[in-house]
Amino acid sequence: MVATFLLLKFSFVMVRRLNSLAYMFVILWGLGCKDKNSHKISLINQSDSIRLQIKGKWGDQNGRAIYEIREDSIFYFARDSSFPYKLFGDTLYVKVPEIDTPVAWGKMSVSKDTLFIKDIYVPNQTTFGFRCK
Repeated sequence: MVATFLLLKFSFVMVRRLNSLAYMFVILWGLGCKDKNSHKISLINQSDSIRLQIKGKWGDQNGRAIYEIREDSIFYFARDSSFPYKLFGDTLYVKVPEIDTPVAWGKMSVSKDTLFIKDIYVPNQTTFGFRCK
């Protein structure tokens, strides 16, 4: 009799815990869905913000223009060619005709008149570009 009572009590406690865990899972899953959507929106906003910051002519320290970042392409003055690009968050991908897939150019950021391109393949390597007037 006591064993039956303990078994029923244990079953009741386990069912309550499972229900609580299931309820918490549903809540966390719902929060996870919200975070994913807001993350997509923040990536879009971040891309638009960076796109506005990086547009323009960029060159070396002597003021010689090397490339111009436009709305949807990068124009290289040395090759007299333009290449399409995409921004995903702060990472820029350039489509070069010689390569089938877009190449990650790097994580982009701007401080005043300096463009920072952090290489995603080589750790601790940053390329600098200076805004040409």
